[in-house]
Amino acid sequence: MEFPKRAVVIAPHPDDETLGAGGTIARLVENGTDVSVLVVSGHLPPLYDEGSFDVTRKETEQAFKVLGVKHFEFLKIPATMVNQVPVSELMDASVDSFKELDRTGFFCPFLIGISITVLFLMHQWWRVGLLV
Repeated sequence: MEFPKRAVVIAPHPDDETLGAGGTIARLVENGTDVSVLVVSGHLPPLYDEGSFDVTRKETEQAFKVLGVKHFEFLKIPATMVNQVPVSELMDASVDSFKELDRTGFFCPFLIGISITVLFLMHQWWRVGLLV
């Protein structure tokens, strides 16, 4: 099997990358792939208190270390509120992250948990050449 040189995993929420693609991430890293993770939303107000984001971010970063993920980005959009962020803002933030991550492979665990907005963004990322 041929492994990509670089890959990005899009996680709708923190820990989705580990629960949904942790084995794949570990295998990719083991075979020389530079894996990055983009976490779209997090535990932020109004659904969670201020400190929850910091706690889950630290836990997620610890999991990244175990999996061998060296590059990651958190968009800091409140969980369950992705659909309330204007698509143009979400597109700008995610495109900037993608360009920074410069990935060639793409993985997205739990497509069922992703909002229509994120599915639309995935289409836009493909359209502008960020996904192949």
